[in-house]
Amino acid sequence: LLRSRNLILKEKKTDVLDIIDAQLVPLGLQIMESRPKVIESFNKIFTPLYENISGIDSVMIDYNPSWKGTSFDEVLTSLLEKRPLDFTMNTSMSGPHRDKIRFIRNKKPFVATASMGQQRLLSLVLRAAQAYFYTETTGRLPVLLMDDVLLELDPEKRQKFTALLPQYDQLICTFLPGEPYQNYRRDKTLVYIVSDGDFRAE
Repeated sequence: LLRSRNLILKEKKTDVLDIIDAQLVPLGLQIMESRPKVIESFNKIFTPLYENISGIDSVMIDYNPSWKGTSFDEVLTSLLEKRPLDFTMNTSMSGPHRDKIRFIRNKKPFVATASMGQQRLLSLVLRAAQAYFYTETTGRLPVLLMDDVLLELDPEKRQKFTALLPQYDQLICTFLPGEPYQNYRRDKTLVYIVSDGDFRAE
């Protein structure tokens, strides 16, 4: 009786998934078509920004979609083939939510050979490039939150990174004790000290 009940539940799940997949595939293909165009535009900001700070040229973002097919029938067939794995993992293992980006240089993976500082800088420049892209796309200035993000950069790269930050509506930074935050102050910068649970203006 229990086995029969499980078979019925699985059949019901399969019927629902057939309907969901038929709706997911066209929308997913639209996303797959749009993402490379966005990344191409994004690389025009990211690549020179990373080079200006790190001195390493030709570092780019590469888009790797989860679905390898490009037509409705190809992708739908692939989803059906992978459905047993989805049931096993109890989640959808392919689709736009599983797309990946990687950092490459001269068509080779960059992260595998990059130092910790270079990897950290990738993350920081990615966020800065997002802010530039946001302003270019919307015409609005972002609010930036930098939570002790400069710790793994040497002093020269810290200066370069802060100098190349995009225009912003507001910038909120946190620093560990001993960090020379005075080096990054501007005329209208407000400084607050948090110590032993106390919060005070400098």
